Amino acid sequence: MPISDATPQEEFSRAAERMAVRALDVLSALGGADATSATAPHRSDGPAAALGGTRAELGGARVLGADLFAPYLLTGTPLHPGLDEARAMALAFEQYPPAQPQAPQPAAAQPGAPQPAVPQAADRAASAVVWRDWAAAEVLGRCGHRVPVPPPDGHEPQDGAADQWQQWSVWMAQLSPLALPGLDSPVHDSARRNPRALGRGAVRAMLRRDYRTAARIARWLSLGQAQGVASPVRLEPLLHHVRLFGGPSARTALDVRVGERLAEAGP
Repeated sequence: MPISDATPQEEFSRAAERMAVRALDVLSALGGADATSATAPHRSDGPAAALGGTRAELGGARVLGADLFAPYLLTGTPLHPGLDEARAMALAFEQYPPAQPQAPQPAAAQPGAPQPAVPQAADRAASAVVWRDWAAAEVLGRCGHRVPVPPPDGHEPQDGAADQWQQWSVWMAQLSPLALPGLDSPVHDSARRNPRALGRGAVRAMLRRDYRTAARIARWLSLGQAQGVASPVRLEPLLHHVRLFGGPSARTALDVRVGERLAEAGP
């Protein structure tokens, strides 16, 4: 039997890629159907019941987070406890429970800065994990599976101030699984208040050929556009470019597809 040299993190990342492929397939299956039609979501009583059958898959579910449910939220398909995704996510939270969050320590504010300072990089990463866990638990709760996830108290987002938009937009990219219809939080409020900072972040990522970050930020712009907030950049060509040149990552492809669907739903 071959022995894998992959670390647990690498195994989880690969599993998350496989789950992103699954999400894309489910979205394709549901996309052309009415939300209440007979096009059935994956259920735990069918052949797909093996979802979440390994530790790697459970770790992958935790990595993908709320995006595991993106097809249902995008198409308005009802959530229920029988979804394979719900069962897998509930098991994933049992296997890998969230840590008790620690309040971030903001960096020293610049004299005369118009907004509070963005937290340090390590605190931004920790806050992103807290909010991603919140989003996954929120959607899972709507499926009828309640999980004890600590609330993101003390992790209120800092706005994209004029001199801090780079760090803030990267942080928002890390929070892209929250950019789904039906979710709302202070993070979403911050995104709606700062479309210009998001636009600058997306353009910077495109110029750096960091297509994954560009696609993730574009999701926030697409969600804002769907909610009546004008995007400062044209989303259709941006997402099309990422689709062509963004590489083979299924997670990036899912970000692009989510962004496209949200943009299509715009006013």
